[in-house]
Amino acid sequence: MFDFDNIYEAKSIKDAIVYLSKKPDTWIIAGGTDTVINLREGDFSNRSLLSINGIKELEGISLDAENNIHIKPNTTFRQIVDNPIIQDRIPYFIEASETIGSPQIRNIATIGGNISNGFTTADAPPTLFVLDTHVIVTGTGGNREMPIQEYYVASEVMNLKSDELLTDIIIPYEGHMDYTCHYIKYAIRKSLDIVLLGCAVACKVSDDKKTLEDIKISLGAAAPIPIRALNTENELRGMIISEQLFDVIDQHIESDVSLRSDMRASREFRLHLCKVLTKRALMKTLSDHGIKENF
Repeated sequence: MFDFDNIYEAKSIKDAIVYLSKKPDTWIIAGGTDTVINLREGDFSNRSLLSINGIKELEGISLDAENNIHIKPNTTFRQIVDNPIIQDRIPYFIEASETIGSPQIRNIATIGGNISNGFTTADAPPTLFVLDTHVIVTGTGGNREMPIQEYYVASEVMNLKSDELLTDIIIPYEGHMDYTCHYIKYAIRKSLDIVLLGCAVACKVSDDKKTLEDIKISLGAAAPIPIRALNTENELRGMIISEQLFDVIDQHIESDVSLRSDMRASREFRLHLCKVLTKRALMKTLSDHGIKENF
């Protein structure tokens, strides 16, 4: 039997914020695919739940006047996969979305929940990180906008005040225009399994396809929170496209990660995955630019 104090169904963003301001220890629930597990384990004993699932303002995908993509947090992964804006502008995000759970889970799991649970093993964040995504959180003090990296404070700890909730996810035009991107997930099982490591790579090449103009690398389960591999990116950016790119990944990726051994995998195996998946994702992005492996 689920053990919690009560559940309140918010009717609007304002209604939700007012409730949070009065009950700061409240847990927010949308799709609920993670929350149900916590409930079964008794994590919310005597706590209140706030359902934002019925708030229409928090649903949908749109383009603004600057061609930035807005994904509202209650949008499910099934809606993301089926959305024409996503299919046209960032089809590679479908690749990441379809690795999440089962079709039944994707029908109800929301993107807001996937990034707000704070798990380093979540599948959506690496792709969002390399797309230079921003998020907006709203509370009694108004809106705060921040890069998605700043939304993560520590494992399962988000940059949210007690009266705030996530209200918008923004993928800027300049963050995805002219880039190709791929997400690769390594898990013991192909589906319904938590990642041992997730890697997203986005890159832009010169007009003559000889130079790696820009590259963005993000890793999940390589540190307590999802990360950008900034040291490796800086070494790769501006290099001539050749096999030396992969040597640089081998040499520098360890400086970007914070790995440990646990019951699921050793530190050494995860470091091996960091190198292999980053190189594979880079090869795929270069191939999408029309550049084959035999440079």
